[in-house]
Amino acid sequence: MIKAKFRGEMVSVEEFLSKATPRYKERGIYAKCPMCHEKVFVRGGSSPSSPSCFFHQKKDVSSSSLDDCSLAERGDNRLHSLKPDEWDFGQVDSLYKKFDCIENRRSTYNFMEACCGSNGFDKESFMRCLARANKRNIWAYKGIKLWMVPYILLTLENFTNKKGYSFHFVIQKPSLLWSKPELCSLGKVFSSNGDMMNTLFRYTQDGAEKAFSNPLSFSKEHFQLLSGTAINK
Repeated sequence: MIKAKFRGEMVSVEEFLSKATPRYKERGIYAKCPMCHEKVFVRGGSSPSSPSCFFHQKKDVSSSSLDDCSLAERGDNRLHSLKPDEWDFGQVDSLYKKFDCIENRRSTYNFMEACCGSNGFDKESFMRCLARANKRNIWAYKGIKLWMVPYILLTLENFTNKKGYSFHFVIQKPSLLWSKPELCSLGKVFSSNGDMMNTLFRYTQDGAEKAFSNPLSFSKEHFQLLSGTAINK
């Protein structure tokens, strides 16, 4: 990790050490990860071939990879790519306040249920997704739109259908998520092998049942149709 958060600002290792000194551990002064807020440590910098960076401490082996920080890049984590190009900490309170109103929560829940199917999604799943989103500080991702939040929430959980098979969601072309989200898509895959499921995302319009194919394009219109409501700005 090239930069970490220290005293409210994003700083490089060199900037951090100029303020905290190389004895930062002894002094109990740490920079923190802007995503998970864990304290991070300095590595490298002793030679040109060993560039300096921040790193997270080792992960508890008993914890789920879904609960790990994308910036830590520890082990096999399918969410490594779910991270922002830039941070905007000033938008956190306003964006979360917009999301947290009853109408927008309901729209988000309806969209996620439509994508999972009613027998593969429940309130407990929704709350786990939201808790992981908070831990990842997605509200500070620069470029994130309110209608994009439900798409991202779906990637933060493993789901199980009543028939017993497990599935999850992946974002295709995640590097374009913040600049050109319309080129990204949300894929529903089998957790056992990662293969794309042969499924449809169903919705009703003007009394007629319609459906989008899998994978589902990132689109505000698709969100509105599948949720059955328009998200309030």
